[in-house]
Amino acid sequence: MQNQTVVTTQPGAGSSTIVLVQNQNQNQTKDWSTGLFGCFEDLISCAVAFFCPEFYPCYLAYEAGEFPCLVCCVPGWEIALRARIRAENGIPGSICGDCLVVHFCYICALTQMHRQIKNVKNGTA
Repeated sequence: MQNQTVVTTQPGAGSSTIVLVQNQNQNQTKDWSTGLFGCFEDLISCAVAFFCPEFYPCYLAYEAGEFPCLVCCVPGWEIALRARIRAENGIPGSICGDCLVVHFCYICALTQMHRQIKNVKNGTA
């Protein structure tokens, strides 16, 4: 396994500059912190997703740091968000796999993405 240092420089407010240095392990891959059908690990999220399917996607987009109205404006946003979560967390997979999961297991896919975001924030992923 080879470590790679990534340096990102972004302009800050005024004349300051923010430099972010990350050590990344190129070959490091993980799995989702919970399974696709792990709804029993977060019953509240599963119930809200099932009974409020109009609200839950907006909430998920907000939790992921995206604009909540994304769900109304961008077709296929769920697939793009799932791919982004996979990429950020080193989870292997493909766009085709994301498309199939979102299409055939919509509520389960949304709640799995929410659990992943929550577990990353809590440091348990």
